[in-house]
Amino acid sequence: MQKQYTYEYPRPSVTVDIALFRVCGGVLQALLVKRGREPFKGRWVFPGGFVEIDEPVGDAAVRELREETGVQHVVLEPFGVFDEPRRDPRGRTISIAHVGLVPTEYEGVQAGDDAAEAGWFPASDAPPLGFDHRDMMRAALAWLAERLGLAEREPPWHPGMGMNERMAFRDALETIRIG
Repeated sequence: MQKQYTYEYPRPSVTVDIALFRVCGGVLQALLVKRGREPFKGRWVFPGGFVEIDEPVGDAAVRELREETGVQHVVLEPFGVFDEPRRDPRGRTISIAHVGLVPTEYEGVQAGDDAAEAGWFPASDAPPLGFDHRDMMRAALAWLAERLGLAEREPPWHPGMGMNERMAFRDALETIRIG
Protein backbone atom coordinates (compact mmCIF):
# COMPACT_ATOMS: atom_id res chain seq x y z
CA MET A 1 0.00 0.00 0.00
CA GLN A 2 1.31 3.42 -0.99
CA LYS A 3 1.83 5.84 1.87
CA GLN A 4 -0.29 9.00 1.79
CA TYR A 5 1.39 12.22 2.87
CA THR A 6 -0.65 14.86 4.58
CA TYR A 7 0.47 18.20 5.88
CA GLU A 8 -0.94 20.60 8.42
CA TYR A 9 -0.37 23.51 6.00
CA PRO A 10 -3.12 24.70 3.67
CA ARG A 11 -2.44 24.09 -0.01
CA PRO A 12 -3.54 26.31 -2.87
CA SER A 13 -5.26 25.09 -6.00
CA VAL A 14 -3.41 25.35 -9.31
CA THR A 15 -5.18 26.68 -12.37
CA VAL A 16 -4.27 27.49 -15.96
CA ASP A 17 -5.48 30.36 -18.12
CA ILE A 18 -4.90 30.70 -21.85
CA ALA A 19 -4.38 34.00 -23.69
CA LEU A 20 -4.96 33.07 -27.33
CA PHE A 21 -4.49 35.75 -29.99
CA ARG A 22 -5.06 36.24 -33.71
CA VAL A 23 -4.86 39.20 -36.09
CA CYS A 24 -8.03 39.95 -38.08
CA GLY A 25 -8.32 43.00 -40.31
CA GLY A 26 -5.07 44.33 -38.86
CA VAL A 27 -6.48 44.18 -35.31
CA LEU A 28 -4.98 41.99 -32.60
CA GLN A 29 -7.80 39.97 -31.08
CA ALA A 30 -8.00 37.87 -27.91
CA LEU A 31 -10.20 34.81 -27.46
CA LEU A 32 -12.43 35.20 -24.41
CA VAL A 33 -15.19 33.12 -22.84
CA LYS A 34 -18.20 34.34 -20.91
CA ARG A 35 -18.45 32.53 -17.59
CA GLY A 36 -21.55 30.41 -17.24
CA ARG A 37 -21.30 30.08 -13.47
CA GLU A 38 -20.06 31.89 -10.39
CA PRO A 39 -17.75 33.43 -9.55
CA PHE A 40 -17.96 36.20 -12.14
CA LYS A 41 -20.93 34.62 -13.91
CA GLY A 42 -21.62 36.57 -17.10
CA ARG A 43 -18.15 38.20 -17.18
CA TRP A 44 -15.63 37.61 -19.93
CA VAL A 45 -12.34 35.88 -19.04
CA PHE A 46 -9.56 33.96 -20.70
CA PRO A 47 -10.35 30.26 -21.09
CA GLY A 48 -8.96 28.23 -18.20
CA GLY A 49 -9.60 26.07 -15.20
CA PHE A 50 -8.23 23.78 -12.56
CA VAL A 51 -5.29 21.42 -13.08
CA GLU A 52 -6.23 17.81 -12.36
CA ILE A 53 -4.22 16.05 -9.64
CA ASP A 54 -2.43 13.72 -12.10
CA GLU A 55 -2.10 16.17 -15.00
CA PRO A 56 0.92 18.19 -16.15
CA VAL A 57 0.22 21.92 -16.32
CA GLY A 58 0.80 22.13 -20.09
CA ASP A 59 -1.70 19.31 -20.68
CA ALA A 60 -4.23 21.11 -18.47
CA ALA A 61 -3.90 24.26 -20.61
CA VAL A 62 -4.51 22.27 -23.81
CA ARG A 63 -7.48 20.47 -22.22
CA GLU A 64 -9.12 23.60 -20.81
CA LEU A 65 -8.75 25.46 -24.12
CA ARG A 66 -10.35 22.53 -25.97
CA GLU A 67 -13.16 22.06 -23.43
CA GLU A 68 -14.16 25.71 -23.19
CA THR A 69 -13.65 26.84 -26.81
CA GLY A 70 -13.23 23.78 -29.04
CA VAL A 71 -9.80 25.09 -30.10
CA GLN A 72 -7.23 22.35 -30.71
CA HIS A 73 -3.77 21.88 -32.22
CA VAL A 74 -2.35 25.14 -30.88
CA VAL A 75 1.15 25.63 -29.51
CA LEU A 76 0.92 27.11 -26.01
CA GLU A 77 3.74 28.53 -23.94
CA PRO A 78 3.68 29.64 -20.30
CA PHE A 79 4.20 33.39 -19.91
CA GLY A 80 3.42 34.16 -16.29
CA VAL A 81 2.29 33.13 -12.85
CA PHE A 82 -0.63 34.95 -11.25
CA ASP A 83 -0.67 34.38 -7.52
CA GLU A 84 -2.30 37.29 -5.74
CA PRO A 85 -3.82 35.56 -2.67
CA ARG A 86 -7.32 36.98 -3.24
CA ARG A 87 -7.44 36.65 -7.04
CA ASP A 88 -10.21 34.03 -6.82
CA PRO A 89 -13.11 34.38 -4.37
CA ARG A 90 -13.42 30.56 -4.16
CA GLY A 91 -10.10 30.30 -2.35
CA ARG A 92 -6.36 30.42 -2.83
CA THR A 93 -5.48 29.69 -6.47
CA ILE A 94 -2.28 30.10 -8.41
CA SER A 95 -2.65 30.37 -12.17
CA ILE A 96 0.03 29.45 -14.66
CA ALA A 97 -0.93 31.51 -17.69
CA HIS A 98 -0.17 30.39 -21.24
CA VAL A 99 -0.16 32.22 -24.54
CA GLY A 100 -0.76 31.01 -28.09
CA LEU A 101 -1.18 32.45 -31.56
CA VAL A 102 -3.50 31.24 -34.30
CA PRO A 103 -3.80 32.21 -37.98
CA THR A 104 -5.88 35.21 -39.08
CA GLU A 105 -8.66 33.09 -40.54
CA TYR A 106 -9.03 30.95 -37.42
CA GLU A 107 -12.75 30.81 -36.75
CA GLY A 108 -13.30 27.44 -35.06
CA VAL A 109 -14.45 28.50 -31.61
CA GLN A 110 -17.47 27.12 -29.82
CA ALA A 111 -18.33 27.57 -26.15
CA GLY A 112 -18.32 24.41 -24.07
CA ASP A 113 -18.01 23.10 -20.52
CA ASP A 114 -18.65 26.02 -18.13
CA ALA A 115 -18.30 28.72 -20.82
CA ALA A 116 -21.64 30.24 -21.84
CA GLU A 117 -20.15 31.97 -24.90
CA ALA A 118 -16.79 32.23 -26.68
CA GLY A 119 -15.63 34.95 -29.01
CA TRP A 120 -12.85 37.14 -30.35
CA PHE A 121 -12.42 40.68 -29.02
CA PRO A 122 -9.96 43.46 -29.86
CA ALA A 123 -7.17 43.10 -27.32
CA SER A 124 -7.03 46.89 -26.96
CA ASP A 125 -10.77 47.17 -26.29
CA ALA A 126 -11.83 44.02 -24.46
CA PRO A 127 -14.95 44.04 -22.29
CA PRO A 128 -14.54 44.20 -18.48
CA LEU A 129 -12.78 41.00 -17.43
CA GLY A 130 -13.32 38.80 -14.38
CA PHE A 131 -10.71 37.66 -11.87
CA ASP A 132 -7.34 39.35 -12.53
CA HIS A 133 -7.56 38.83 -16.27
CA ARG A 134 -7.10 42.54 -17.10
CA ASP A 135 -3.63 42.26 -15.54
CA MET A 136 -3.16 38.95 -17.35
CA MET A 137 -4.04 40.63 -20.67
CA ARG A 138 -1.45 43.35 -20.05
CA ALA A 139 1.19 40.76 -19.17
CA ALA A 140 0.38 38.62 -22.21
CA LEU A 141 0.63 41.63 -24.53
CA ALA A 142 3.96 42.67 -22.97
CA TRP A 143 5.26 39.10 -23.36
CA LEU A 144 4.13 39.01 -26.98
CA ALA A 145 5.75 42.39 -27.72
CA GLU A 146 9.00 41.17 -26.20
CA ARG A 147 8.93 37.90 -28.17
CA LEU A 148 8.25 39.77 -31.42
CA GLY A 149 11.18 42.11 -30.75
CA LEU A 150 9.00 45.18 -30.17
CA ALA A 151 10.03 45.59 -26.55
CA GLU A 152 12.93 44.57 -24.38
CA ARG A 153 12.64 43.53 -20.78
CA GLU A 154 15.65 43.66 -18.53
CA PRO A 155 16.65 40.48 -16.71
CA PRO A 156 16.18 40.51 -12.92
CA TRP A 157 19.57 42.07 -12.17
CA HIS A 158 20.70 42.37 -8.59
CA PRO A 159 20.77 46.10 -7.72
CA GLY A 160 24.48 45.92 -6.93
CA MET A 161 25.52 44.43 -10.29
CA GLY A 162 27.60 46.66 -12.53
CA MET A 163 27.73 46.64 -16.32
CA ASN A 164 30.79 44.35 -16.39
CA GLU A 165 28.98 41.71 -14.33
CA ARG A 166 25.91 42.01 -16.52
CA MET A 167 28.00 41.56 -19.65
CA ALA A 168 29.63 38.50 -18.08
CA PHE A 169 26.19 36.88 -17.86
CA ARG A 170 25.51 37.67 -21.52
CA ASP A 171 28.91 36.35 -22.61
CA ALA A 172 28.54 33.16 -20.57
CA LEU A 173 25.06 32.52 -21.91
CA GLU A 174 26.26 32.88 -25.50
CA THR A 175 28.71 30.00 -24.93
CA ILE A 176 25.94 27.60 -23.96
CA ARG A 177 24.13 25.71 -26.66
CA ILE A 178 20.43 25.94 -25.83
CA GLY A 179 17.95 23.61 -27.51
